[in-house]
Amino acid sequence: MRLLSSRLAMSDGDMSMDCQRGTSASTSSCFMRSRILGDILLSEKLLSKLLGVTVTVIKGGIVVDTEPQPVVLGRVDVRIEDGRIAAVGPDLANGTGVGNGTGVGGERTGGERTGREGIGGDKAVGGTVCGERGGGRAVGGERGGREGSGGGGGGQSVGTREAGGRGVDGEEVEVVDASGMIVLPGFVDSHRHTWQAGIRAVVPDTTFDGYLRRIIRELAPAYRPEDVHAGNLAGALECLGAGITTLLDWSHVQFTPEHTDAAVRALRESGIRAVFGYCHGGPPERLAEEGRRVHDVHFGTTGLLSMVIAAMGPEIAGPEVALREWRLARDLDLPVTAHLGGHGPRSATEGLAFLADNGLFGPRTTYVHANHYTDDQLKAIAGSGGNVSVSPIDEMGLGIGYPITGRALAAGLPTSLSIDTVACSPGDMFSLMRAAFAMERGRPDGQGMGFDTRDALRIATIEGARVVGLGDEVGSLRPGKQADLVLLRTDTLGMAAAYDPIGAVVLNADTSAVDTVLVAGRVVKRGGRLLHHDVTEVLAALAESARAVTTVR
Repeated sequence: MRLLSSRLAMSDGDMSMDCQRGTSASTSSCFMRSRILGDILLSEKLLSKLLGVTVTVIKGGIVVDTEPQPVVLGRVDVRIEDGRIAAVGPDLANGTGVGNGTGVGGERTGGERTGREGIGGDKAVGGTVCGERGGGRAVGGERGGREGSGGGGGGQSVGTREAGGRGVDGEEVEVVDASGMIVLPGFVDSHRHTWQAGIRAVVPDTTFDGYLRRIIRELAPAYRPEDVHAGNLAGALECLGAGITTLLDWSHVQFTPEHTDAAVRALRESGIRAVFGYCHGGPPERLAEEGRRVHDVHFGTTGLLSMVIAAMGPEIAGPEVALREWRLARDLDLPVTAHLGGHGPRSATEGLAFLADNGLFGPRTTYVHANHYTDDQLKAIAGSGGNVSVSPIDEMGLGIGYPITGRALAAGLPTSLSIDTVACSPGDMFSLMRAAFAMERGRPDGQGMGFDTRDALRIATIEGARVVGLGDEVGSLRPGKQADLVLLRTDTLGMAAAYDPIGAVVLNADTSAVDTVLVAGRVVKRGGRLLHHDVTEVLAALAESARAVTTVR
């Protein structure tokens, strides 16, 4: 159920902006708005109780939103109803809060300082900013229970505590204690060959040609459907464990219908939100028939899984196959994601010309590894409604080209980050954000210094969601969106005493900080542990698969 108060609480209108600024001229308007929202919220809570709506409140964390730009809201609550964000604001567990998105009586901080009156008083997030004014408790200060994933450090392990409670009207509320946590939207990986989880670091020092030879021509043909299932399940769970709640699975191991069914089944079992990128691996003349089967059998209903066409495209598979791929996408009304622009300037130019000449140069197209487009070509792609997926570590490591992160943003392109493959790249978004940040600011032309940590977080969340076609569903904390959230610990030596929560997420956090993860309001990781799978069994299946596919045949 989408609450009317949700639409009002986080609206983009002038009144909301005035409330966020805290201007004296808007004080009376904000007060009246709060009264109205409070009445609506209480009424809707009564209706929620009658309808049996599930209510969860993430309470007491430092909340970071990403839309329209990353901003620190301060110590506020996030209220979830039936898997969607209902409100963001103070005291949402007991029915007295309104959820106007302005933080606790203060500014939306988004700038260089995060400690404000009403958020904590002092400046350090890991020091006293999250304690009460006048000597409260620090996030990551006194609660220093765990360093990394183990105990120790002289303190008590905190974890995430959950308890049932009742609001003022008697509604059942599950409260997730986010004290000592940074709460933010889940990360979005816009291009990942998930099936390769079982061949991690198999070619760490290779080139792009070497990758194609070893992975695509030698190892991929050895994959059985059970190997695809093992890799996809382990890879999707790896994502969830690292705070990646949305994944575009660019799956080019579809040699038979059984391979495809195994890949999709694993994604569904994992509990991740996934966009399945179907890349046909059989005879070209079977592409349309099999693509329609996959769509009708696996994606006929709404849920956590959706489908796009992962096209080999004109630069890899040639014009005839590319025409079949785009034709199928249009017949099924699906977006296209394709490796375009990563094979040298000439190939990039010829590929764009092919799309234009055949009426295929248009919206809902993701250009993966778009490294060799000129600035004018990037602007043309932006004008067509396209977007890009940047794999900064992979593109540099394989010699594909210098990442275009800043150039793409300057061209007006929706820009996202992607792992690509753990065969020669790390599998977490923290590594990618740091790489994108460092590579952009270190551009040889000196034009990247305007790129900051907020840009890095934005392309890892809301921009990624837009690229995979889910910008209205995930990627930010806008009420009405799906509650895909990550809670990061700050009580470790690597995260304590951070002055800027966004800077800490981008530059200091790693997978050991990921304490709790929710997808559509469902907790899939808590206290640093995945909840719904026997990880030992998952790893055993992955190890068996790895032995099978890497055996010389």
